[in-house]
Parts: sequence; structure tokens; C-alpha cells
Amino acid sequence: MRGINVRFTDDELDRLRQRAKVEGRSLQSLIHDAALDAARRADHGDRVAQAIERVAAISQPLLKRLAEQ
Repeated sequence: MRGINVRFTDDELDRLRQRAKVEGRSLQSLIHDAALDAARRADHGDRVAQAIERVAAISQPLLKRLAEQ
């Protein structure tokens, strides 16, 4: 498995350690899952934006007709 180095301030690392302890898991597990969750949220946001663009393009003629009334 590949890895990366991530740098945190002392305060940031303390917060992460506390969070991991509260959740009863390792710091590595907490950071791993947080990074993957952030990527999933970004992917979801991209898909929503693409869907909005498609709906707007399809709806354009109808919206123009409604605006003219």
C-alpha cells in the first residue's frame, strides 16, 4: 500500500488525535477516511454541477418561451 506525508500544526494534530480517541480508532484511520470522504463529496458536487448544466441546456427553449409570456 502506498502512503503520503501530511503535515499538521501541533494544534491540528492534537485535535485529530482527540477526535480519533473519541471515535475509538487510530489517527491513521481517521485521516484516511476523512481524505476519502472529502474526495467523494467533491465528486458528488461535480456530478451535481454537470446535471444542473444538462438540465439548464435542455430547459433553455422552454425558459425562453416562458420569459416571453
